[in-house]
Amino acid sequence: MEQLLTITMLATVLNRAPATVRNDLSRAPHRLPPPVRIGSRVIGWRPQAVEEWLCAHEQRGRPRKACSAQN
Repeated sequence: MEQLLTITMLATVLNRAPATVRNDLSRAPHRLPPPVRIGSRVIGWRPQAVEEWLCAHEQRGRPRKACSAQN
């Protein structure tokens, strides 16, 4: 079983503050990869889903290694 990312870990990957991730989760969930509910109050993210979401929402700049390897 793969380990899920926490809010703090996801914030690091997205280069955002954990508070921003929490705000986006409640106010603008479309700004985040799809979460996995573990319980009524616990949320995590699958690393593969986060990577796919990043590739799909890539902005200007150099392509990510993982994105170019998938193509």
